[in-house]
Amino acid sequence: IPTPRWVRVGAQGKVPPLDSLRYPCIVKWQFGANSKYIDGDSIVPTPASAAAKVDEFRSRGIPVIVEEFIPGTNLTTAAFRTGNGFHIGKTIRTDTDAPGNIQTYDQKMFDKGARTKSVFEEIDVLERIKLYLLRLYHELQPMDMFRVDFRYNEDTGDIYFLEANIHCNLDPFGTFCFSLVGGPDRYEDLIRRILSHSLERQGYSLPRPY
Repeated sequence: IPTPRWVRVGAQGKVPPLDSLRYPCIVKWQFGANSKYIDGDSIVPTPASAAAKVDEFRSRGIPVIVEEFIPGTNLTTAAFRTGNGFHIGKTIRTDTDAPGNIQTYDQKMFDKGARTKSVFEEIDVLERIKLYLLRLYHELQPMDMFRVDFRYNEDTGDIYFLEANIHCNLDPFGTFCFSLVGGPDRYEDLIRRILSHSLERQGYSLPRPY
């Protein structure tokens, strides 16, 4: 699965060379959730600016990843286990007003700035995403649900894997729910199906009337 090149920099110890990457890059917390610490200054144009950003994190004891930045847009696809395999949801495109069309912590947590979601429908790209999710599904066993984030460069047609999350945010208004059932109106059905197939995998079943 195509993945941007990246370098991990620990909170302590020697900083590995940062000039082997292609710039611009994005500097982000290694264990970040909800894009924590990502803002408009996270994209850096040179190795020197990357080193300065890394130093900011290391002064607070935070390990980071310096990753080659992929221009384009954010794509997310969710999936969950079924009785005989797994179900792939729709691919959701997220566009923002942040630099580089990235998703920031303030946008995700505090609704600051503009962020719009829509169903992505480019068939050739969707076929590649389906193939990548199938590969990940086999690698992530045992699991009951997961969500995968990509960056899609519309100018070149390239798509790059960013993250696979098997501990997804189940907010009824979140991207996971939007991808799998279209939104909060079918949230109860989504949770029921996840629980049902998870219990089935472990030799149990939901009690009636479910």
